[in-house]
Amino acid sequence: MPQSIEEHTGARIARTRRERGLTQQGLAMRANVSKSLLSKVECGQKPASPSLIATCARALSVTTSDLLGQPYTQELRRERLDEVIQPIRVSMENWDIPLDWQVPA
Repeated sequence: MPQSIEEHTGARIARTRRERGLTQQGLAMRANVSKSLLSKVECGQKPASPSLIATCARALSVTTSDLLGQPYTQELRRERLDEVIQPIRVSMENWDIPLDWQVPA
């Protein structure tokens, strides 16, 4: 499900928690925070601190960027992958396979 930029961090934590099949109590235990704090952050009553975001991200096995709602993360990952793949593409384009398969290696 795509993330909305307007969605606050607590809502993204709640959505990701539900996607992982966790209750608030379950995530609170995994992240070592109080259920009360997690509940307030998820409903937007309290802002999510950087340390809370980091511990929740670790407990949910996602990046902090996923919880912060950083735009274009998929595009950045794709660009980084393209940087790695591009030299392989160039090498493959310049590779000539002889038509005679009997040629020794």
